[in-house]
Amino acid sequence: MSAARPLVSVVTPCWNAARYLPATYASLRRQTHDAWEWIVADDASTDASLSVLERLAARDARVRVLPQAHAGLPATMRNRALEVARGDVIAFLDADDLWHPQKLERQLACLKRHRDAGLTWSFVQEFWSPEWKRATAPPTFWARRDAPDPFVMLLTRGNIFCTSSLLLRRDAFEAIGPFDEDPDLRIGEDHDFLLRAARRVSFVRTPGVLVRYRLHPGNVTRSHTTARMDAALRQRLEKRGDLHGRARRLYLSTWHLKRAERAMTGDEPGNDPRVELLRAWACNPLDATRWVGAGLALAFPGPLLPRVYQALKRTQARAQGRAASPHRLTGHLD
Repeated sequence: MSAARPLVSVVTPCWNAARYLPATYASLRRQTHDAWEWIVADDASTDASLSVLERLAARDARVRVLPQAHAGLPATMRNRALEVARGDVIAFLDADDLWHPQKLERQLACLKRHRDAGLTWSFVQEFWSPEWKRATAPPTFWARRDAPDPFVMLLTRGNIFCTSSLLLRRDAFEAIGPFDEDPDLRIGEDHDFLLRAARRVSFVRTPGVLVRYRLHPGNVTRSHTTARMDAALRQRLEKRGDLHGRARRLYLSTWHLKRAERAMTGDEPGNDPRVELLRAWACNPLDATRWVGAGLALAFPGPLLPRVYQALKRTQARAQGRAASPHRLTGHLD
């Protein structure tokens, strides 16, 4: 393959992904747009990842391997790869995910049509990694919904954009800046990146399901935020002056709701879930679900509240069926 200057730089952080890398590369090699380079920063993997990558690079000059000292942070690996990226457009592909063959072609065409947009994304389909041999439908980690106001949705719904679905212009990336390498954001660096992106560039969705997101033991726990990550995100939002007016009220409502749910599961034993549910309602009284939470907080004292709340969340998950997202009170994989 030619090593000519690529249009698209595809960035991948890698740690112990040897069993998945051949399929990930195959999905990249099948792209109908082939002017790309694949830059894989390996985080000192202890399996055969580096050997697999070196074999791929020996066959395909578009594959560039960057062995790194172990950092344990996807943000660090992405930043090291971005520092040497040569493309005018940047895409992200996690080491265990797969792309639709027309992913790059369609997204480049989308950016060409929407010249004012700096970033495009697509819907995602989850699938069980074959080694799990699961017969049940996979949980929905990436809801298929449009985002008319990406910033507010990122504040209130969490990270709704799969990193492997993103493609952005280089000038957009330069406006956003690199990924934050703070260890407190180890599982939220992409969320912080997108919050900054939503304040600086326009988003547009490329139609279609263009990414397959692999579910396996190593990534399932990443779907659940932690108190430390939430605190780090809020600190950055406050410091940047991004929380004000309606956006602040909506964000704080979600903040208090998550604190209430963590208190119910014992993750934040010092918090009173009844108080947090009432604060969530006070910040956003126009949301009917906040009224439900406030009503439960007033009606069920003590240990009854978590039981009733969990029962309602499970009822909601059953009603949503395959569209239900994983939730800390209903289980990761139900």
